[in-house]
Amino acid sequence: MVRPGSRRSVLVVVLGLCLLGAGVLVATDLGTTAENREPRIPHQLVEPRPEDNVIWPYTSATRSPAEPRLALNVVVHGDADRLRAVLTHGADASWNETVPADDGQTGARPGADGGAAAVSWDDARGANRYVYVHDYALTEPVNETTRRPNRALSVLSAELNETIGGRWIAETYQLHDGDYFGDRDHLRAYASPYESDGWVAVQAHSEHWDWFRLRHTVHGIDGAQEHLESDLMGRWYVDDVWRMYVHNDGGPNSDGWVTVIDLDDPSPASPADLGAVGLGLVLAVGIDRRRRLQDREVDYPVARLESTADRERPVTARVVDRLLATLGPRRFLAGLRLLSYGVLFLSLFGLFTLVRSSGVFLERQFPGLHPELIAGSLYLVIAVGLPLCARRFGREVPPVQSFALAASGIGAAMVLDYTLLGIEALPITIVLHRAGIAVALGLIAAGSTRTVRDTSPATGIAGYGLLLWLLLLGLGLADLL
Repeated sequence: MVRPGSRRSVLVVVLGLCLLGAGVLVATDLGTTAENREPRIPHQLVEPRPEDNVIWPYTSATRSPAEPRLALNVVVHGDADRLRAVLTHGADASWNETVPADDGQTGARPGADGGAAAVSWDDARGANRYVYVHDYALTEPVNETTRRPNRALSVLSAELNETIGGRWIAETYQLHDGDYFGDRDHLRAYASPYESDGWVAVQAHSEHWDWFRLRHTVHGIDGAQEHLESDLMGRWYVDDVWRMYVHNDGGPNSDGWVTVIDLDDPSPASPADLGAVGLGLVLAVGIDRRRRLQDREVDYPVARLESTADRERPVTARVVDRLLATLGPRRFLAGLRLLSYGVLFLSLFGLFTLVRSSGVFLERQFPGLHPELIAGSLYLVIAVGLPLCARRFGREVPPVQSFALAASGIGAAMVLDYTLLGIEALPITIVLHRAGIAVALGLIAAGSTRTVRDTSPATGIAGYGLLLWLLLLGLGLADLL
């Protein structure tokens, strides 16, 4: 005869497998547009400016085309230092400088715009990306139909190495706009190593901090590209902003179109210009002073709240008495059961949501705080706090309901998190990992209920859930997703 507890355990396991299978189906659909698809990268070189040296329009993790990453999507005709200056010092500047991960600096330093400190904390292992620049004289023109001619080098005649007139270069500098522990737009700028060239290649992408991987995950490049366009379009120091097709749509998240930004050549200021600027500053100071004087004359009423707390008896006791008198003992116990359901769901939902908001808060309020301290402390909340909440608050709930509430609680939190970050597609491996996280916490909660604990061995459902939880945490930290 099969005991009721055993049947509940089997049902919980089956429910977990169904949820994991549903995650596989969703991942198959989302994974078709994910960033980590295997790209087909052509060895085609493009000409950023007429008669300047040409470039391979992709970034690479090593000094070789064997490990291509994101496609270049912005080309600036101008000086690299001037581009950095207009992005960090120009009107409405919001870009901060990011220190490369391997330059020996792990702390934050003040941003170039003089505002809040730039978050430049070891944002990813192997964060440096390389770009290949080739000698213009060793290429042949193949297409003169675009506004800027392209030049190509056959994959059979060259392997993109430094023995045939080219060189691999690392990024000149990095800029970012956004929250390090939230989502941000990230730029890698590459200035040509040839003094005769007048272009800067930029790879712009959007990324978010993944608390299970403790590193950033790229979720798109279109948004960052359009962000950079909007920041520079119409500025007095920009001559033109337009797009050019460079055939680099073989990589992930690339449509083959590169934004071209023509920076205006700076001209020396005339005495008339300096006089106009000085007059404007004097007028602005006068207007601001008058506004402050007017503000001081306004008498803002202050609302005073009188305390109405009844100190004769604890509030909790009065509330319990009122509920018992109104609902009766049976309905009151049923309400407590529903409350235990809500506590299990909300504990997992709220704890995961709190970690994201706490990271962004600490980053903004304490820019000098060491990033590893923030990331490590909050990761412990996830690694230890989530299974503890599942175990503690799942005790008084039946096993099937406990599994469903725990899995749906953390699942809803992750869906809300990605929605607020504006993420529409994820790699299939990430989706499968998150589905496994929900199953693991569901098993821990279901295995902690009194019914299952009394009818199952100590290494039963909760033990399997804990092993799955530790395995998934290890996969994330090892960057195997």
